[in-house]
Amino acid sequence: MTRHPAPLLASALSILLASSGASAQTAVELFERGAARLTLDGLIREWSGFGQLRAVDDRSSVTAGLASWRGSDDASFGYALARDDDGLWIAAEVRDDTLVRSAAHADADDHLSVALAVTTPEGRTIAYELDLYPGEPGSFPGAVRLRVGGRGAVARAEIVEAPLPDRVGFTLEARIPWSAIPEVRARLASLRARVAYADADAPRRASADSVIATGPGDGAHPEAMPLAVGASAPPAPSALLDRFRSEHGVTAPARLDRTVDLAGDPRPERVVVFPGYVVALGPGVAQGTAYAFIRLPARNNDDLLDVTVRDLTGDGKSEVVLRQRAGTEGGFTRELLTVYRVDEGGNLQQVFTHEVGRAQGASRLSDRVSYEPSGLRIEAGTPVGFTAATWPSATEAGVEAPLTPWSADRERVFAWSPGARTFTLARSERNAPVAAAAATAITPAGNAPGPAPLAADLDGVLRLFRQRESLPEGAAPSHRASGDVAEDATAEEVLVFGRTLVVVGPRFYGGRSYYSVALPLAEGDAVLDLRLADLTGDGKREAVLRVRRAVTAQVQGAAVSSQREMILGYTVTGERRGRVFAAEVARRVGDHAVVNEVGALGNGSVTLRSGSAQGWTAATYPFHDAPPQGFFPLLLPWEPAQRQVTYRWAGSAFERAP
Repeated sequence: MTRHPAPLLASALSILLASSGASAQTAVELFERGAARLTLDGLIREWSGFGQLRAVDDRSSVTAGLASWRGSDDASFGYALARDDDGLWIAAEVRDDTLVRSAAHADADDHLSVALAVTTPEGRTIAYELDLYPGEPGSFPGAVRLRVGGRGAVARAEIVEAPLPDRVGFTLEARIPWSAIPEVRARLASLRARVAYADADAPRRASADSVIATGPGDGAHPEAMPLAVGASAPPAPSALLDRFRSEHGVTAPARLDRTVDLAGDPRPERVVVFPGYVVALGPGVAQGTAYAFIRLPARNNDDLLDVTVRDLTGDGKSEVVLRQRAGTEGGFTRELLTVYRVDEGGNLQQVFTHEVGRAQGASRLSDRVSYEPSGLRIEAGTPVGFTAATWPSATEAGVEAPLTPWSADRERVFAWSPGARTFTLARSERNAPVAAAAATAITPAGNAPGPAPLAADLDGVLRLFRQRESLPEGAAPSHRASGDVAEDATAEEVLVFGRTLVVVGPRFYGGRSYYSVALPLAEGDAVLDLRLADLTGDGKREAVLRVRRAVTAQVQGAAVSSQREMILGYTVTGERRGRVFAAEVARRVGDHAVVNEVGALGNGSVTLRSGSAQGWTAATYPFHDAPPQGFFPLLLPWEPAQRQVTYRWAGSAFERAP
């Protein structure tokens, strides 16, 4: 559509710098619209709340047709990009001494181009390029078209232009719905972007005479575009490894550094084993932006005996298998077989532990371990010195005991169970004496008894957790809730220890292990509340935490410290195990605050209300920042559309309800 605004005042043109000295590669910044009152009228005065438009007017910014470019009056522009819940906003002020435009909106007509590209967790690049054609006031409207990522006019896109007072250019505003570029909104942390102006100096040319842009690349060559401000390029694996060493004080050389496939795609990851740590990094771990690690249990005389990397679950992804010698207070040493796996959230998880040997003095026994396409086999070893009478009887919660000639089974095969997310007993062979005894028992045909399940030992499981996390023996949780969060209807215990969420239960992992996840908190941050609610509507309850974080943001060039409160929702069952919901619900600076109200939680939805503001108004609220990736934004009480918002579970993520 085209409107006919009043001419801009000359003073308004000062937002386009006469000369910026811009380099040939300038990172594009995408602002959060926040409380800014943008009106789609072609007039860009209200964009001053984001600071000056970014000027692109230097010779070094001309990417094509340099011989035809005669300076900033020939072709230059200033721009700004913003986003809100509805879509992408674009503002531009273009200076062009000869405007070439037609109702056909031909490729060689003057137009602005916005190229955007993001990366999926699988490493696939998705690119879009939008062409914005100004209209001719009183003659024909402008148009927004997709050049890459689709073809033709963008449905529900709006564009409005207005002439500059000196008639040597125009201003332009456009709004692009997220439905036209759906992947961009979900992957902003990996955004690459480029804004360009194609200038034609005469009608009916085959192509533009010159192109001036924020940097190289375009929708057809997204890898050449620079990262947007706030986006994060995956650091080099060596840099991530150096960061891990520094943050954890690791100086010893690696015991293993192997290239493996942890994510099931063509791009390899790395597994590095240090004394006390297993580290995973690469494109399949947090999209290559971070490392995942597990701290090995702190036991006396620990010694790493063997490391195996192979696919044990049959899903095309490799697991890491460690065989480790560990001392005990009982005077004997044990051999432990532990399996680690990268889950769907990019976290390294311990999924199976089995004791496979013991030694005491000259006596020893070591089980035989072999690997199958979707599991592993453990067979009783031959004892040297040990008998049933001298065998140490001590066990550890969450760890299967070794197989011996006098145990119930002489062989066990464990297969991966996606539902339980561990290896469960698939079949076993009884030891001869036990089998003979079973033959004399009266049992229904076809119902031979299997091995008796181990009794749940929740105190032992929590003791194991404290040991692995180096917590004091008597450390108590700061928050605790009971409810059905996984598996059958038996209630689990959901606990918070410091900055870690822990789940245990008598039927959870058979009552012999736990699930834990690190909360996104730094030193000094706090968990304020824990409750359980069925956020996803699957009949199981999620852990819902309210946390407080200290965040420093740049506001008009100054660092402002704020206290922010977040609602975090975690599920511990199904394919989406991990965090499924996150939203900011309060922000405070001194006596000033915006506090949202948390309404209904459950039945597959979360309802938030904007609540009230103290000390701030729409005019004085200083923040226009984007929420962290994966978080829903703070609701502002002066925004009518934000007075009450409901987010509904859509099967794989929460989405804002219409």
